[in-house]
Amino acid sequence: MPKCWQAWVAAFAWYVGTGAICGVVSIATFIVAMVGGGACFVGLFTSGMVINWNNSCK
Repeated sequence: MPKCWQAWVAAFAWYVGTGAICGVVSIATFIVAMVGGGACFVGLFTSGMVINWNNSCK
């Protein structure tokens, strides 16, 4: 959990950026039930949970 405003900004930017990327993937794979977009969201959301956002507080 972010503990300073810089960490919150970094986390927000990560999720906005990955959301934009995965949104395009979802649109591109719409015909195959958005499997690619769903996998993109799950993978990047999970990797965002692993990042220590508090490193930006230093």
